[in-house]
Amino acid sequence: MTEPRQPPPGLETGPEPPATADDPYGATGGAPPADPPVQQPAGQPPAAVGFWHDRWASSVAAEAAGAAEATREPVQESTADRPWRRHSDGRWIVGDAGRQPLVQVVAPREGSPQDTALAEGEARQLVYRAASVRGISHQERGQPRQDAFTVRTSADGGWLVGCIADGVSQAPLSHQAAETVCAHMTEAIIDVTDRKASLEAWLDWDRVVQVANLAVLERAHPVLRRKYRHRNELDRLAALENGLPTAAEARGVMSTTALAFIVGTEPDDYGRHLVMLGNAAGDCSAFLLREGRWTALTEVKNEGASVVSGVVRSLPADTPSVRVIPATLSAGDALVVMTDGLGDPLGSATGVVSDFLAEGWSSPPALPDFAARVSFYRRTFADDRTAVVVWAGQRWGAP
Repeated sequence: MTEPRQPPPGLETGPEPPATADDPYGATGGAPPADPPVQQPAGQPPAAVGFWHDRWASSVAAEAAGAAEATREPVQESTADRPWRRHSDGRWIVGDAGRQPLVQVVAPREGSPQDTALAEGEARQLVYRAASVRGISHQERGQPRQDAFTVRTSADGGWLVGCIADGVSQAPLSHQAAETVCAHMTEAIIDVTDRKASLEAWLDWDRVVQVANLAVLERAHPVLRRKYRHRNELDRLAALENGLPTAAEARGVMSTTALAFIVGTEPDDYGRHLVMLGNAAGDCSAFLLREGRWTALTEVKNEGASVVSGVVRSLPADTPSVRVIPATLSAGDALVVMTDGLGDPLGSATGVVSDFLAEGWSSPPALPDFAARVSFYRRTFADDRTAVVVWAGQRWGAP
């Protein structure tokens, strides 16, 4: 019989912090320190979330103020030949907006992620844009954005590495799981590149996922300890004092899907950039966008199913697994990874949403324009949305 696993340093029993509005068990006070912010490589523009968000909001407000009438009705642009248009509030409408423009946005609780996270950068012959926006359903209910992303380059500059994650809505602190998995999967991959490991080591994705899985269990540990203490569930509390929670216990408070990616920043002798995807859990999607045409690199959610399934495979898991998908990019191609908030309206990438995104992402747009394509109105699709697009054969400031 193996010895029970001890909790990591910092999780020992001790005085409990006070409860907060976001966590009735005082989880945030005793949780491990938040994952460090993503550091942009030297010489690259910072991931200016607040700056670009303010600039985007200002441009939208200016456009709305100049409208002939301040109404909630769509304002038509010169898009007669396309089924998308601008609303008076500045957001795109793709098809039917339903009642989405009428939703009153409720601020999330203190300590929640910002409504919008944006990033952009360059890595040798790659340019990327990234955006994560709080979904209309979460805005209406005052719930936090549960999506997350991380994008970094390796120390030698040879690889662009990142991860997207979609927190599972049923668990109240899933935004913490999403942030944790993105940070730890990316860090584990970066560690391999920094050690100059052989190419075969890239296939050791099991270790990468296990690192992220363990990190979520560790972050859930103090949350559950306070929960059980609050409810006077002494047997469960005693079990936690001797080790980490089970995956099922942790998923009750935080859970997430995840898709990591690696892209070579320089082409090989044949002009191709190596791409590797690690689909660790859930239904995030990856596509190749080439000359306006989309090719699915991962399974398309519910494609060909007679009954739509809402079952999600998520982290943490008892036996985490990962599906590794190799691909390549040529000059002019784009790798598009997204959570299901954007993947669901995109579907098999043969309809109006695919045309709308392809038009805006044929080359790297300005960051506010990129984010605007992520946050369009479309009836029934109101989840958080996250997308990272990597263009090959590009330079910073490309048109």
